[in-house]
Amino acid sequence: MAGDWIKFEKATLDKPEVYEMAGILGIDPDAVIGKLLRVWDWFDDQSLDGYAPVTLAAQLNRNTGYAGFTEAMKQVGWMIQEGSKISIPNFQRHNGETAKQRALSAKRMAKKRSKSDDGSVTSSVTSSQPEKRREEKINKESLPLPFLSDGFKTAWEDWLKYQKQKKKKMTELTIKSQFKKFKEWGEAKSILAIEDAIANGWQGVFEPKIDPTMKASVISKDNQGCMSRNFTSADVGI
Repeated sequence: MAGDWIKFEKATLDKPEVYEMAGILGIDPDAVIGKLLRVWDWFDDQSLDGYAPVTLAAQLNRNTGYAGFTEAMKQVGWMIQEGSKISIPNFQRHNGETAKQRALSAKRMAKKRSKSDDGSVTSSVTSSQPEKRREEKINKESLPLPFLSDGFKTAWEDWLKYQKQKKKKMTELTIKSQFKKFKEWGEAKSILAIEDAIANGWQGVFEPKIDPTMKASVISKDNQGCMSRNFTSADVGI
């Protein structure tokens, strides 16, 4: 019906679960968000308590246009299977009329408070925001890199510049999640993953699909800024 909606938190865009699902499925994180909305929308329309027969998982996969999507949701904890049923965690908190009424009431109260606040309070709140942003920036910049070579540092700086150009927010939680993947992949694969993501215009990094019989590569810049690839498969540990 016209006017129907579901609650969606902006913070979900940068949650580690989104990037983890993107890695599992091999698709862009933004595509994961769109498909998640289709699943949540279905539960909002068809379920009163967030539960559905497990046999409907295949239909949900068809709705998203991607086989195995519900399995990926289970792996990150955003869908639970209990016997013959599947469910969405915290369904009542985000879906249903009660949740929508709470969200609308909170929005109305926030608007009412903003009108009643005097100038001094507004000034105080506003003045505290830059300090918070500086603190967040310091925390992110102080995160230890998984690798300390010049090659990885250069690749990581390129990735940060690329994200800034895309106007994508890099939260501390997102960076920690990426660093965890890099440590699992190893330095050479991590550099390749960053290179591939930038070259293909992706929003996230994915593990390179490298043929063990072929030469792998690590990015290195010569004095002319040219790119060279000279590592063998033994160098990247595959």
